[in-house]
Amino acid sequence: MTPVEKIAIVSLLVSCAAAVTALVALWRSHLAPFQPVVVVGDLGHRIYTIGDQARRWYISSFDLTVTVTNEGARTGHVLGLRLRVTFPELPITGHYELLPVTFEIPHADTRKITAERFNWIEEIPAVHWVPFVVLARESKTKHFIFETRWEDPVIQNKVDAQLEVLTSAEKAWRPVGRFQCNLTPHVWVQMVHGGSAFSYSAEGSPVVGRICNPPDLHKHTGTEAVLPTSPPVPPTQIVLPTAYDKKNADTA
Repeated sequence: MTPVEKIAIVSLLVSCAAAVTALVALWRSHLAPFQPVVVVGDLGHRIYTIGDQARRWYISSFDLTVTVTNEGARTGHVLGLRLRVTFPELPITGHYELLPVTFEIPHADTRKITAERFNWIEEIPAVHWVPFVVLARESKTKHFIFETRWEDPVIQNKVDAQLEVLTSAEKAWRPVGRFQCNLTPHVWVQMVHGGSAFSYSAEGSPVVGRICNPPDLHKHTGTEAVLPTSPPVPPTQIVLPTAYDKKNADTA
């Protein structure tokens, strides 16, 4: 093979590599289909008692922050979200309960959710579920309320809640987050009679909490000196007149 032929082959290979790179860039920037990535926050749970002694039922209300990111180059649609609830210790094969999205609320208003359900529903601008669009390379964060009605108390040591999503990229519901909850008698009483709420992290979430190493770290960060019981009196400040002040005083 002559040097000229070698140069021609190398040039051809370089041109092919450049063409492949250009096609990959074109695919990623304009042709890649909708690729949703779903991230969930902590799942909150409350129980609301409705009715009176003669006729009483319960609303089981879950709230969850969901972020959907489109890693594709084309617009996509989130068509549905639901919470699949099961009770692992229940001896009924194939049982489940599906909770649809009841409301969507602004993420900034989640702190307003209280034990008084009808009050916060009137205060927070809650809207019913509507499918939404995610543009190319866009992320959307929303906060959803999933609710169902229970006629009788639900007492279970283990409650599994799994978030499922339906998008235009798939033709079936896909699980995107799972939570292990519980409804022991103690928890039920706290939620129904005490107005308490419980929060659960998704499986696989990193454990983020207070850690001290060594455990007695703060036994060594203090002082043996006697600390004052009141703040020190600030020193008296004397404000000297400036040249501008003196000039104005002389002309007055």
